Amino acid sequence: MKYVRAKGGFIRMRDAEMLLAVERIMTCMKNNALFPAPVPSLAKISEAHSDYHDTILAATNGGKYYRAARRESKERLAKLMQQLVHYVNIQCDGDLVKLYQSGFPVLSEKKVGKTPDMPTSAYLRDGRVSGEVAFGFTPVGRDMLYGYCFATGLTADGEPLWWPEEKTSRSFRAYKSGFEIGQQVYFRVRAYNKHGESDWTAAVLLRIR
Repeated sequence: MKYVRAKGGFIRMRDAEMLLAVERIMTCMKNNALFPAPVPSLAKISEAHSDYHDTILAATNGGKYYRAARRESKERLAKLMQQLVHYVNIQCDGDLVKLYQSGFPVLSEKKVGKTPDMPTSAYLRDGRVSGEVAFGFTPVGRDMLYGYCFATGLTADGEPLWWPEEKTSRSFRAYKSGFEIGQQVYFRVRAYNKHGESDWTAAVLLRIR
C-alpha cells in the first residue's frame, strides 16, 4: 500500500523550474471542479508568479538590491504554494487521480501497512474573543491527516452528540467560533493515513466565557 500526497518544496527549485511548475499548476486547477475554491486564490498565486518573473528579469543585470528582491519574491510565492498544496491534499484525501489533476508533483512512498497512533494532548482553551475556542493537539508524525469534531449537547446516555467530522493536515493551534457564553463544548481528534485511522482521543471539555 502507498501513502500518496501532493508535495511542495518550491523554495528549493531553480527560478525557471519554479516558474514553469507554478504555471502548470495554475493551468490545471483553473476552472477545475475538483478544486472549487483554492486557498489561496489562483488570482493571488498569479499575481505573485508575475512579480517573481519580473524580479528575476530585473536581477539578471542588477545589483544586490535586485537579487534581494528576487529572493523575497520567491519566498512569497513559495509560501503561497505551500498553502495551496495543503488545500489540494485536503481536497484529494490521497486520491491519486485527483492529485495528478492538480498539476502538483505527487509523492508516493511505500509504507508499512500500519494505522497511525492516536494524537495526544488534545486541548480546548479560551479563544481570542468571546464565543470562540482555541484547539489543538500533539501530532503523531509528518504528513498526516487529522479528523476532529466538536459537540455542545449530550445524548440520552450522557455521551457528547458530535457534530460532523472536519479534517486538517495541521496540528498547531486553530480557532472555532460561533459558540454561546455558558455552553459546554467538547472536542476530540484522531489521525488518518492510507491504512486507516487511529482511535479518537478522549473528549476534552471547556465552558465558553
